[in-house]
Amino acid sequence: MLDTLKGSPVVHGIDISGENGTFSIAPFAGEIGFIGIRATSWSAFGLVEDPYFAANWKNAKDAGIPRIAYHAIQPASAVTVYEQADALEHAVSSHGIIPGDLFAVDLEPVYMNEVPPEVGAHFAVTFAHQVNLRFPGHRVVAYTDVDLANRGYCAGLHVHPLWLAEYEVSAPSVPAEWANRGKTWHIWQTTGTGLDRDLFNGTPEDYKYFTQPDLPPRSHQEGAQTGDFTDPDNHTDPTPGGSSDGSTVRVV
Repeated sequence: MLDTLKGSPVVHGIDISGENGTFSIAPFAGEIGFIGIRATSWSAFGLVEDPYFAANWKNAKDAGIPRIAYHAIQPASAVTVYEQADALEHAVSSHGIIPGDLFAVDLEPVYMNEVPPEVGAHFAVTFAHQVNLRFPGHRVVAYTDVDLANRGYCAGLHVHPLWLAEYEVSAPSVPAEWANRGKTWHIWQTTGTGLDRDLFNGTPEDYKYFTQPDLPPRSHQEGAQTGDFTDPDNHTDPTPGGSSDGSTVRVV
């Protein structure tokens, strides 16, 4: 479970989706310190719960492995940002949430490239804040690749810890959105084919601390902190035809 990267401790993890089916998690219990599980997915029928989420979510809990529920946002969809957050909330709430569970807003190129960077970034920020509203006390992580971040699709997401996809490199880059604010990566997805492999930037104790968003940042890991944050544009839904609630939300 614990390894080192250039002399610093890291914790191994994996992330899975419906493509992995009902995944046998128990054999990994001694190898990994966390697992990302896709909660919702896009199909010919629109936005639905991932068909294997319920089983994989339960299996991870039974194996005692800390969990991250993620949703790949689709800004160009007729499904509004609030409806997408509702779908994630329904999937996770239906199958149980426990202290230490995390969430991730997943920025996938196939969906993000359908809209300009400023639209995609605003959608991502709004979605993350909506998840904060629905699940206070559970941290929201921002998953992206380097290219999307460098083209502006992550503007405003620096208040959320970085889960970075970057392959075939000895160490991950840190996009300017985080680096310019003295922040670094928290999770690094090192492979993106077959079974996705990840590293957490710290020890198992650091990860446990990381899942408690009301605590202050620890050592070099700055991550998002709890605090008041008013969404840009008075919290206007970035989806065409969307609504506005003018909320002030808690960033965790």
